[in-house]
Amino acid sequence: MLIQITPQLLCQPMERFSDCVLVDVQVPEIGLHLQNGKDLVTRTPYPNKTLLVGSRNIGRKAIAGLLIRCPDGYRSTPQLVAGPSMLKLS
Repeated sequence: MLIQITPQLLCQPMERFSDCVLVDVQVPEIGLHLQNGKDLVTRTPYPNKTLLVGSRNIGRKAIAGLLIRCPDGYRSTPQLVAGPSMLKLS
């Protein structure tokens, strides 16, 4: 089964975009743990440049999301940082 994970964060224009990053994405059921800087980057693939999307760390093209091959059934747990506070989304 192929799944597409698209972690997104909408930053307000008054916030600095350098403060908003994707920390990591975990899918415990298939043993997947992707980390920022090594496997993931935060990019802006849409015309709305306040919408940040996590994508793979290959090349410079801003592609929305991650395509992963996995067995049936999963639960993902992305973590996003927006300024000084930590948000945990599931």
